[in-house]
Amino acid sequence: MKYIALTIGPIYKTLANAKTTREIWGASYFFSYVMKSVIQKVFEYEDIEFITPFVTKEVLTLHNGVGLFHDRIIIRSTSFTKEQLDTVVKEVLFEIEEASNGSLRYNFLKNYLQIHTIEIEASKIKNPILDLNLYLDSAELFYQVQLEEHNLILDFIHNRLSGSFLAKDAFGSTKASFESLPEIALSGFDKKHLQTLLKNDELEVYENTTIKQHLQPYHKYIAIVQADGDNMGALLEAIGTDDQQRELFSKALFDFCLQATTLVETFEGRMIYAGGDDLLFFAPVVSNKETIFSLLKRLDNLFKEKINPVIKKLSLQEEQPSLSFGLSITYYKFPLYEARKRAAQLLFEKAKSGKKNQIAYYVTKHSGQSFEGLIVKDAMFQTFLDMVAYEQKLDANFLHSIYTKIDKYKTVLQTIEGHPQKVDNFYENYFNEEVHHSTYKPFIEKMKTFTKEVYANGYDTTFLYATLRFKKFLLGDK
Repeated sequence: MKYIALTIGPIYKTLANAKTTREIWGASYFFSYVMKSVIQKVFEYEDIEFITPFVTKEVLTLHNGVGLFHDRIIIRSTSFTKEQLDTVVKEVLFEIEEASNGSLRYNFLKNYLQIHTIEIEASKIKNPILDLNLYLDSAELFYQVQLEEHNLILDFIHNRLSGSFLAKDAFGSTKASFESLPEIALSGFDKKHLQTLLKNDELEVYENTTIKQHLQPYHKYIAIVQADGDNMGALLEAIGTDDQQRELFSKALFDFCLQATTLVETFEGRMIYAGGDDLLFFAPVVSNKETIFSLLKRLDNLFKEKINPVIKKLSLQEEQPSLSFGLSITYYKFPLYEARKRAAQLLFEKAKSGKKNQIAYYVTKHSGQSFEGLIVKDAMFQTFLDMVAYEQKLDANFLHSIYTKIDKYKTVLQTIEGHPQKVDNFYENYFNEEVHHSTYKPFIEKMKTFTKEVYANGYDTTFLYATLRFKKFLLGDK
């Protein structure tokens, strides 16, 4: 008995050179397509067991427009060999050359793609997924020198995606349409009307009289979200060599990806990639009067729903698996590569640090101003969601006055942390005009409660300020 494994790249390098939503989706889907094609061929062999990813005949016939196959394959077999897997890869690359009518040449694919395969005797492996991932990590260090300077993959996606084999595999049809950033940002508008307008310059779309009269400030901004599971290694460690639990775990993650895609699309977003516990998607900042944070809450609940039965059966107590998010919100003309890169940095450098199970967000306004925040998805999360909920009737100037005073008197606020009565006194003293005791009294009372909860849950004035900045951002500039 032995394990045979494969890893593919360079995914992130390819995505880094993609400049449009179409190219980012296409580049991501291309790698998923290669892996799916390899899996389909291997699946026909006898004496094959897929350790990862989760594979069935039904899975291989899905056409939901999303890359569902991540960058690694692990197989267990007594007769299948590394040499046979290498042959399968070669066949797939030749078939891609043929399917692309020579646009994606075999020699280019062979030189550009970083595909590594390994074979290890089962007796040397204690935990198939954890141990073999370490071997694959080592294999990836042997970076193959690329002889091709021109990226034929991005060229193909840019010029020939519609009508291509990739479109047919993704959507079950050769027709491929991928929303631009304005289309995603303008959630709630009639799609047919938008498509007609988008044939012209993007500026004309936002200046169109029909759209302009319904335009809200957030309609010119796009949310880019990257998510990743926390403490998954601890869960895999607990699973160990239990094949039944491993399969249950793999199935749970696959179901999560499918249903997460549905949640994103219902929010008028577009899933780019959904592989295991790893998500990347674009979405409007507000959809159906709910903010992007509400979508993240739904995805978090879905992840728990799918993974908790596995945790329960393993009696896992410490280092509970969770889902962290990096959320980058930028003006629709902001460089897409920078926005996507920032989402990844927010995820891996902030959200997954320390406590994990967090959302790190960063908002870059058209003016160049920016602000950021970090929230743990704990008992305070729902309170945060209630505070940042979109309220169109709330006055933007009033909100501006609140967060500027909070910023101005942050030293005062820091000294009264843990003193509820002093928090009440602060708002009574600094917001004592007539309008604060009449029109805006309900919101002032809400701010008192929120501020006290912020301090009680271990957050500081910076968190308070960022929360109000986001709420004000939804309503536009002063």
